[in-house]
Amino acid sequence: MSRVRAAVAAFGILTAAAPARADDRGLDSIKAEVKGTVVFKVDAPPYVEVYRDEGFGLEETIRVYFRLDGEDAEKWKGVLAKLDGLPVTVTGHLGRAPKTVKLPVPKEALYFAPGFVVRAATETFK
Repeated sequence: MSRVRAAVAAFGILTAAAPARADDRGLDSIKAEVKGTVVFKVDAPPYVEVYRDEGFGLEETIRVYFRLDGEDAEKWKGVLAKLDGLPVTVTGHLGRAPKTVKLPVPKEALYFAPGFVVRAATETFK
Protein backbone atom coordinates (compact mmCIF):
# COMPACT_ATOMS: atom_id res chain seq x y z
CA MET A 1 0.00 0.00 0.00
CA SER A 2 1.42 3.41 -0.91
CA ARG A 3 1.79 6.20 1.67
CA VAL A 4 -1.13 8.51 2.18
CA ARG A 5 -0.39 12.15 1.30
CA ALA A 6 -2.54 15.16 2.02
CA ALA A 7 -2.67 18.44 3.89
CA VAL A 8 -0.15 20.10 6.17
CA ALA A 9 0.95 18.29 9.37
CA ALA A 10 -0.07 19.90 12.64
CA PHE A 11 1.04 20.67 16.17
CA GLY A 12 -1.93 20.48 18.57
CA ILE A 13 -3.02 17.17 20.12
CA LEU A 14 -6.21 15.50 21.34
CA THR A 15 -6.55 11.89 22.49
CA ALA A 16 -9.67 9.71 22.66
CA ALA A 17 -10.16 7.39 25.60
CA ALA A 18 -9.87 3.80 24.47
CA PRO A 19 -10.72 0.32 25.63
CA ALA A 20 -7.99 -2.32 25.39
CA ARG A 21 -6.81 -2.38 21.77
CA ALA A 22 -6.09 -5.42 19.66
CA ASP A 23 -2.32 -5.04 20.00
CA ASP A 24 -2.65 -4.66 23.80
CA ARG A 25 -4.24 -8.13 23.87
CA GLY A 26 -1.51 -9.66 21.71
CA LEU A 27 -3.61 -9.68 18.52
CA ASP A 28 -2.59 -8.35 15.12
CA SER A 29 -3.56 -4.78 14.30
CA ILE A 30 -2.88 -1.94 11.87
CA LYS A 31 -1.75 1.42 13.22
CA ALA A 32 -1.58 4.33 10.81
CA GLU A 33 -0.93 8.06 10.54
CA VAL A 34 -3.33 9.80 8.16
CA LYS A 35 -3.01 13.40 7.01
CA GLY A 36 -6.10 14.99 5.55
CA THR A 37 -9.05 17.31 6.08
CA VAL A 38 -11.81 16.77 8.64
CA VAL A 39 -15.32 16.59 7.17
CA PHE A 40 -18.13 16.96 9.70
CA LYS A 41 -21.83 16.88 8.78
CA VAL A 42 -24.59 16.75 11.38
CA ASP A 43 -26.44 13.89 9.67
CA ALA A 44 -23.44 11.70 8.75
CA PRO A 45 -20.44 10.10 10.47
CA PRO A 46 -17.36 12.39 10.54
CA TYR A 47 -14.26 11.41 8.56
CA VAL A 48 -10.85 12.50 7.35
CA GLU A 49 -10.76 13.06 3.61
CA VAL A 50 -7.42 12.24 2.00
CA TYR A 51 -6.56 13.35 -1.51
CA ARG A 52 -4.07 11.10 -3.29
CA ASP A 53 -2.30 11.84 -6.55
CA GLU A 54 -0.47 8.76 -7.78
CA GLY A 55 0.69 10.54 -10.92
CA PHE A 56 -0.17 9.57 -14.48
CA GLY A 57 -3.62 11.12 -14.02
CA LEU A 58 -4.52 8.69 -11.22
CA GLU A 59 -6.21 10.75 -8.52
CA GLU A 60 -8.54 9.58 -5.80
CA THR A 61 -10.10 10.62 -2.53
CA ILE A 62 -10.11 8.24 0.43
CA ARG A 63 -12.28 8.56 3.52
CA VAL A 64 -11.23 7.25 6.93
CA TYR A 65 -14.13 7.55 9.39
CA PHE A 66 -13.98 8.19 13.13
CA ARG A 67 -15.71 5.44 15.08
CA LEU A 68 -17.59 7.47 17.68
CA ASP A 69 -19.54 5.41 20.14
CA GLY A 70 -19.75 5.17 23.89
CA GLU A 71 -19.48 7.98 26.39
CA ASP A 72 -16.95 10.06 24.42
CA ALA A 73 -19.09 10.32 21.28
CA GLU A 74 -20.73 13.69 22.11
CA LYS A 75 -17.40 15.23 23.15
CA TRP A 76 -15.77 14.12 19.91
CA LYS A 77 -18.67 15.37 17.79
CA GLY A 78 -18.17 18.84 19.29
CA VAL A 79 -14.42 18.77 18.71
CA LEU A 80 -14.68 17.47 15.14
CA ALA A 81 -17.37 20.04 14.32
CA LYS A 82 -14.85 22.77 15.26
CA LEU A 83 -12.18 21.11 13.10
CA ASP A 84 -14.45 20.79 10.04
CA GLY A 85 -12.51 21.82 6.93
CA LEU A 86 -9.16 22.04 8.72
CA PRO A 87 -6.06 19.96 7.98
CA VAL A 88 -5.25 17.37 10.66
CA THR A 89 -2.99 14.42 11.32
CA VAL A 90 -4.74 11.44 12.90
CA THR A 91 -2.86 8.52 14.41
CA GLY A 92 -4.58 5.35 15.55
CA HIS A 93 -5.61 1.79 14.92
CA LEU A 94 -7.56 1.13 11.74
CA GLY A 95 -10.45 -1.21 11.19
CA ARG A 96 -12.84 -2.03 8.36
CA ALA A 97 -16.54 -2.07 9.14
CA PRO A 98 -18.07 -5.47 8.39
CA LYS A 99 -21.17 -5.91 6.24
CA THR A 100 -23.12 -7.74 8.95
CA VAL A 101 -22.38 -5.80 12.17
CA LYS A 102 -23.94 -2.39 12.81
CA LEU A 103 -21.32 0.25 13.61
CA PRO A 104 -21.59 4.06 13.59
CA VAL A 105 -19.71 4.14 10.23
CA PRO A 106 -20.74 2.98 6.71
CA LYS A 107 -20.47 -0.74 5.89
CA GLU A 108 -17.01 -1.82 4.67
CA ALA A 109 -15.55 1.65 5.41
CA LEU A 110 -12.12 2.21 6.94
CA TYR A 111 -12.36 3.73 10.41
CA PHE A 112 -10.21 4.82 13.34
CA ALA A 113 -10.93 2.67 16.37
CA PRO A 114 -11.41 4.45 19.73
CA GLY A 115 -8.07 5.61 21.10
CA PHE A 116 -7.09 7.70 18.07
CA VAL A 117 -5.09 10.95 18.39
CA VAL A 118 -5.95 14.09 16.40
CA ARG A 119 -3.35 16.81 15.85
CA ALA A 120 -4.48 20.17 14.49
CA ALA A 121 -2.30 23.14 13.52
CA THR A 122 -4.35 25.78 15.30
CA GLU A 123 -5.40 24.31 18.67
CA THR A 124 -4.33 22.02 21.45
CA PHE A 125 -7.07 19.88 23.03
CA LYS A 126 -6.70 18.16 26.39
